Amino acid sequence: MYVLDTNVLSALAHKRPNPKVVDWVGSLRAPIAIPFSAVFEIQRGISMLKSKDESRAASLAKWLKSLLESDVMFLAMDAAVAQVYADMTLIPALQDLWVPCRNAKKPGQDLAIAATAIAHRAVVASMNTKDFVRIDRYFRLRGLFNPDCGRWDIPLASARRSSAAQTHDKEQHRWHHRPLPRQRRYFPVKCSRFLFSQVLRTTVENSAFLS
Repeated sequence: MYVLDTNVLSALAHKRPNPKVVDWVGSLRAPIAIPFSAVFEIQRGISMLKSKDESRAASLAKWLKSLLESDVMFLAMDAAVAQVYADMTLIPALQDLWVPCRNAKKPGQDLAIAATAIAHRAVVASMNTKDFVRIDRYFRLRGLFNPDCGRWDIPLASARRSSAAQTHDKEQHRWHHRPLPRQRRYFPVKCSRFLFSQVLRTTVENSAFLS
């Protein structure tokens, strides 16, 4: 399952949806979920837009409503998410991700999105992965994918385990079959794609009327 960051949803709701993200969503067969934090950020943006562009705000509100009424999974702030999130707030190096500075335009939600993904054993899909990479240093994410460039910034957990196992096997083989001591060499393991089970249609279809 993929938990979508707000910027991925925004890329689909734009007047000119990001074609790379649209293609990625259209090709998925894995379940996709919208975390409560993304809904919070999108609704906050819509409410702020009303005073500047009421028509655009109404279109976005209609898009969000149709998305939430679709069969796309919504992940609430339940007890499991709250417990992970609480532990995250105790890490000094991550404090800026949940305690915004005085001049911040909006409260950060990356920590809450990561907590949601961890609690549901899901992959995070984001177009701005820097903060999630930071979070992964303290709380292991199942994976982190950037659909804008088609890159795994944090490989799937299964791929990491496979990589570790292969590295171990190679080292064992070298230890028992080495003719002479030599420098270790490491070979990257390419991440295999998910075997998908569900296609998300509503987001792409509903983004069209905003163009």
